[in-house]
Amino acid sequence: AEDGAAASAPDGAPGAARGVRCRLLYLAHSPSNTVARHSVASRAIAAVDLAGSEPVVVTPELTADALLIAGGDALRWARRTLESPHSAVVAERSAALLPGASLHLGVSSAEQTLQGDDGPRPVPRRVGVDVYAAGAGLTLALEVSDLDPEHERALSVSMLDDPGEDPATRPAEHLHELRREAVAIDAMPAQGAPVVILMDSPFTSGNGTTVAILVEEIPPAEADTAADVIEAMVALDRANQLVAALPLTSDDRSLLARDEALRAFRERGGRTALLLLAEESGAPLTADLAILARDADLAEIGRLAFGESEPADADASILGWRLDAAAWTLLARGTLEETLPAELEGAFMRWAGAAARFPDVVLDLVAAADGSAMALERSLVLENELALEDASAAARVAGHDWLAGRGLEVPGYDPRSPRDERRAALEAAKEQR
Repeated sequence: AEDGAAASAPDGAPGAARGVRCRLLYLAHSPSNTVARHSVASRAIAAVDLAGSEPVVVTPELTADALLIAGGDALRWARRTLESPHSAVVAERSAALLPGASLHLGVSSAEQTLQGDDGPRPVPRRVGVDVYAAGAGLTLALEVSDLDPEHERALSVSMLDDPGEDPATRPAEHLHELRREAVAIDAMPAQGAPVVILMDSPFTSGNGTTVAILVEEIPPAEADTAADVIEAMVALDRANQLVAALPLTSDDRSLLARDEALRAFRERGGRTALLLLAEESGAPLTADLAILARDADLAEIGRLAFGESEPADADASILGWRLDAAAWTLLARGTLEETLPAELEGAFMRWAGAAARFPDVVLDLVAAADGSAMALERSLVLENELALEDASAAARVAGHDWLAGRGLEVPGYDPRSPRDERRAALEAAKEQR
């Protein structure tokens, strides 16, 4: 009973859930110095080093150079960076947290860099953040796992002594000496005032790239309780391609993003991969469903779009049509079979307007469009224009609102006005064409 009361409490009330979204970004360029930054160490509440089984309070080394941006500066930084062609969202997760609950987002990579007695040994590196819903707001902690810095420094010195030696042949007797640091940060994200943490990427050492963690409070209703996170090795592979190919044109960047998103979605599925693929391919309906739909629906979109065959290339127009045609088919069939969840029923109405009343007709329109998104759009315009003369007020309203949303409303037409007035407005519009 207490949980139910907390879940239904108004936003901001004691016991109410707090929506939080975490994103981990990979930046191909170090960010510009246009906003105020602070050392994470200067805002640290406590730092714990977990070396082996002995936790001790230390001066952090893995997080020593991490920077923090908060408030309005963080909001401006986030808007600019998320629009940049040289940034990639590696992982994203959101949830509505009741007091006492927490959300964790992290990515890891096991790079095989050193040789042990029994073959290549993995070096598990990890960057993550924990967000905790306290009574007064959201608190967060940065977590980093990597090789012990002293061991890495010793390895670097030995490599300088013998620069011709392959690092893969170096012994791994100290490889088990990993360090894991957790740093609680005195910075509280709020709606409109996120927190950004910046640090050198531990995944691709030596190329100057940066990992950014963006934590923001969002309305609980916007939180995705079924968010999925693509493994870092998949997303970082695309980011590494992006770095290697710099400088990139916008077309080059889009092609790289489509290639990697397509590969990730084909191999592993996932909401993030499908959303990126849809955005880079010009498939707006699919992008909408990538946020709203269930995991099973996303997998069905992939099956309808690609079947068992591998697409020949990542041409944007071809991919975009295949994805959106599959999304239209999913919505129309689900409506016919009465299996469509409420959130997708709303999406179908929003995208099809009055035509959503006849899902079988929508299926025919998709087939008749023959691979052309513009042809399908023209057919939907015609269906919604015809709805303006329907006897049903609901159909007229749906058609009018859909057309108005695209700037195609009929001047002087009111779907709720008397029949004679509606017809007069429609006749006047026909004469002006």
